[in-house]
Amino acid sequence: MFCKHCGAELEPEQETCASCGAPVEEKKPFVMSKGLKITISVILCVALVLGLAYIVFLGAGGTWEDITKFVTGIFTPKENDIFYKASYTADEKKLDKTASQVVATLGEHTLTNSQLQVFYWMQVYDFIEQTSGYTSYYGLDLSKPLNEQTYDSTTGKTWQQAFLENALKAWGKYVQIYDLAKEKEFALPEEYQTMLSELEAKETEKAIEDGFASLDEALQKEFGKGCGFGDYKYYLELYFVSNLYLTHVTDEMEITTEQLETYFEENKSSMEYYGITKEIGNMTDVRHLLISIEEVAGEKKSEYTAAEWESCRQQAQALLDQWLAGDKTEESLIALIKEHSDDTYAETDGGYIGYIYKNGQYVEEFENWCIDPARAEGDYDLVKTSYGYHVMYCLETETAWIRACSDSIRSAELSALWETFTAAAEVNYKQIAIAIVSFQTA
Repeated sequence: MFCKHCGAELEPEQETCASCGAPVEEKKPFVMSKGLKITISVILCVALVLGLAYIVFLGAGGTWEDITKFVTGIFTPKENDIFYKASYTADEKKLDKTASQVVATLGEHTLTNSQLQVFYWMQVYDFIEQTSGYTSYYGLDLSKPLNEQTYDSTTGKTWQQAFLENALKAWGKYVQIYDLAKEKEFALPEEYQTMLSELEAKETEKAIEDGFASLDEALQKEFGKGCGFGDYKYYLELYFVSNLYLTHVTDEMEITTEQLETYFEENKSSMEYYGITKEIGNMTDVRHLLISIEEVAGEKKSEYTAAEWESCRQQAQALLDQWLAGDKTEESLIALIKEHSDDTYAETDGGYIGYIYKNGQYVEEFENWCIDPARAEGDYDLVKTSYGYHVMYCLETETAWIRACSDSIRSAELSALWETFTAAAEVNYKQIAIAIVSFQTA
């Protein structure tokens, strides 16, 4: 070490120069600042990325433009939209951890990841049902993961992203309509309130019968890990309130004769295509309980004996008498139909058949009873057809063309109402995780 003033050699620990007497200044080691460290780290990181990009892209026949796009994509913050993740699929461990994580908010409402699973998978199941299983016609292969199939080739949106987008929009609309229904003091019909209050017990019983250890286990097979009964009930409450409230609003609409006439004239060709004219008579909704002659005879035959037909009639009459001896309500008839009717769909639809008019869709005797000009709401009777004896009950009847036009006008208004609820939810796409579900067998 030497004196910086006179150049004389200095001894270690010497504080002043023996030659010139100048003080000795100790040379401090260079310490890199935190900011400089970060800057150098970023530069090295970029250099590393550029080096890798150079090797990958140019080695594969790419260009410097490809490299620029690649690097820009890495260091550009992602937009918080449906494309935030190329795939939202998550394993069970992550779903357990994120179940209670709030992924969307709208007003005072919040949507958790476990609740989102129900909305998401209901979109998938509804699509499969609406397309009657012909999903491949729309470009969806049910044997492959949804996140690996392109829904929109222009944007690159996957089917998973499309269903997720629809699920979030549906939730947003439901909560807006729910708030409006609450403001207007709309209450769910009693049968829906009863259904929801009894739902957990009934679904638990069914889950056990199907071999599941619990209701939650059954629901997780359908909607994914992390979901529970509370999530499913939350979906149903919003779904019922929103749909029934808007239906209530449109049902209460007053439609003038002038509106009906105008609609019929503007849509005359489509009306006539379905055989609806101003002369065809009534359009009727009924419930029916079928006692099948085939079931009474114990086999299907080309002809049945008089004794078999009489036995069929007596069984139908006995059930009609049983209903008449009770409270004679539609609810009690539905219960009777579900227990005794031989009709294929009786247990699920309560014997309901709607929009019956003179078009030959039903056997003559059945159709004639329904469209009889004298028919009135609340009428009941026994009707014999080639299928057996039907206990008939008239729910509603109206002039066919008027019913068709008024229903179409209300349907158009209902669709328009749905479109008025446009407030967008604030979504945290980063937190969204979608379960893996074997929906083909769900």
